[in-house]
This record gives sequence, C-alpha cells and structure tokens, in this order.
Amino acid sequence: MSIPEKKERGLLLLIGGRQMPNFLTAQYLLPNVIVPIASHEAMKDAWKKIEPALKSLELNTVFPKEVDAIGLDEIKEKCQEALKEFPNVEWVFNITCATSVMSIAAYEVAKEHGASAWYLDTNTRRVATLCGKPPKANLYHVKIADYLRAYGRNIGTKGIDNASASLESLARQLALDAATTTAFQHSLGKSVQGKDALKAKNLSSKTEPLADKVRTLFYAAQTAEMLYGIQETDAGELEFILPGRESFLFLNGGWLEFYTWLIARDTKSFDDACYSLTIPADGDQKEIDLALTYAGALLIAECKTDAKPFKTTYLEKLVAVSSLIGANFVGKIFITNQTPDYSNSSIKDFFNQAESRQIIVVTGNELTNLSAILEKEVGINKQLPTYFRG
Repeated sequence: MSIPEKKERGLLLLIGGRQMPNFLTAQYLLPNVIVPIASHEAMKDAWKKIEPALKSLELNTVFPKEVDAIGLDEIKEKCQEALKEFPNVEWVFNITCATSVMSIAAYEVAKEHGASAWYLDTNTRRVATLCGKPPKANLYHVKIADYLRAYGRNIGTKGIDNASASLESLARQLALDAATTTAFQHSLGKSVQGKDALKAKNLSSKTEPLADKVRTLFYAAQTAEMLYGIQETDAGELEFILPGRESFLFLNGGWLEFYTWLIARDTKSFDDACYSLTIPADGDQKEIDLALTYAGALLIAECKTDAKPFKTTYLEKLVAVSSLIGANFVGKIFITNQTPDYSNSSIKDFFNQAESRQIIVVTGNELTNLSAILEKEVGINKQLPTYFRG
C-alpha cells in the first residue's frame, strides 16, 4: 500500500490595515506558496510594509492580486484564481486584515473549497477557525526584529546582551537609591563637564568632596570598567579617568535601560527583549529604550533618570515612536528611578497626560515590582493590560 504524498501548503493573505496577523500566520505555517490579495489602497502602504517581512521568511510569495476593497465578486474571483493556479495545495486563508467585504468574500471561497479560514484576535491571542482545520500549535510568537520588519522597520543598533557580571551589579546598585544615584550622576557630570565627556577619550577628571554612598558608586563604576584610575586626595576628592562617550552615557542614565532589560531577561517570560534600540525612520533614528514581545504583542518603554523626569515631551516621544510600529496595538511604559511629589500640580498634570495617552508610569518606588508590571502589561498568565490594545 503506497503512502499518499503530503500536500503542499498554501496561504492566502488579505492585505490591508495592520499586518502582524498575516506575518504570524506565515511564520507559523511556512507554506510552500503565499498568495496576497490586496486592495488598491493597500498596495500603496500596507503591502510595502509587509513585503520585506514575508521575504525575510524566504517563502515563495507571489505578487499580490489587486482588487477593489468592496468589490465582492471581484475578490471572490481573485481567490478562485489563486486556487486554480496552485492545485493540489492545502489552503489556509487568513481573513483577519483588510475590509469586511474582503473577509466575507475570502471566507465564502474557503468554505466552498474545503480550505481553512482563520481570524486572529491579537488582543486575546486566540484564533477563530471559521471553517476547516485549526492551527495545531500556538502561533503567537514573534521576535522584535521580525515585529518591526512587519511594519517596514529595521533595527539600526541595540544594546549588548552579554554584559559582564560587574556591569549588571552596577546597574542593580544604581537602581537601589535614587537620591544617591542622582548625586552620583550630578557629581560625574560636573567633574567631566558634560560636553567634554561626549567628545574626549580617557578624560582625566576630579570630583568635589563626596558623601560615602556616592563614593561607593564611583568605585563600583570602576569595577565595571566604566571608569578607571581612581585616586583619593587628602581633601576627600576623587581623581579618575573616564574612557569616553559610551561610559559617560551609561553612567549618566543609560544604566536604567540596561537595568530594565536585566529585569525582563531574568523574568524569562517574554518571547524577546532588547534595550537601547534605534530604528531608521523618515531619515532619522528613532530610539526605543526597552522593547519586549510576548504572544505577538509589543511593549516599549522610555527610561529616564533626570532629577526632574516628569516631562510630557517624554510621553510625546513614546506616542510618536509607537505610531510607526502599531500605534494603539503597542503597549507604552514610562519608567523612572525618581519618586514623584504627588502634591505638585505639574506632576499631577504629567500623570493625567500619561493616562490620556494610555501610557503606564513606573516610578522609583515601584522598580522592585517591575517584573510583575511588565508581565501584566503584555498579558502573561491571561492578565489584562491596563489599557485595551487596538
């Protein structure tokens, strides 16, 4: 008795609007052929974004069949064409994206021909199987680079993920006491004259007399190789050498981005985590301090260690970046090591502005609970994020 040959798999995608559900399905199925059906409007924008992401999977993706977004008969005809062009293929139709008319037309063709039709609800991480067979495993899993690629973006740079134990220890130490860390950053900036530190290499500097706690942080920074050559003067000052720009940027606030990534890494709950990302956009480099993915969703954070960090410009930056990579589908968090004075009217306004923009604010006294906050905001263990995505 001969064993029947395994059928090749085909995936029909509706192109229009948000494309992450299409990428998740293609990544999961890895089909032999992908046939996109795109509206005239989607060809100008949505297709240009999803095309590089599909190409990155190295799958046979044919050029889209272009249709009128509300032309029911035309859409059915193009779906029928796809099935005729690739016979003997086991088909899955992803009808999540594009217009309702496109979804109805594709569903009717799928049902008529015994294909599977899936609708992905990314808010609940569920797949509705409207006809045919359901997925055999969870398809909600995406790396940050792939998520960005689905929106036509690439990672320019990102932070390292193999830092030394001493650097990790320094970051955790800096997160413990905001007042001491602020004094350390102030003393460092004053010693190296800020702008000089961004230009010079191996800059020789000297502090003013320091409190013991602040002095301890300078020695911890030396252990982490962020500065070196510390010598104490009789007046209680510290002479030291700053290696260059990267060390200054880390000690002057970059440590918090690294610290939040350490927390995410140690939690071991997320599909992917990166910090200090840049993404090219509109001839510029947009920065993301922390990015996490879980179950196909993205969470981004802005991290600030200013003495007075509660500025609406930071909130506006989060919104501007999220608008490039999913808008309201992206979770947004502002993280600082400072604790606010809630009686201050400007700080009250900051929190009101954050709420109106659907941004979570994590302050210094909440850093010890950061892992639980991050897990909630990506929906781990079926938790509901503070704000609805979509």
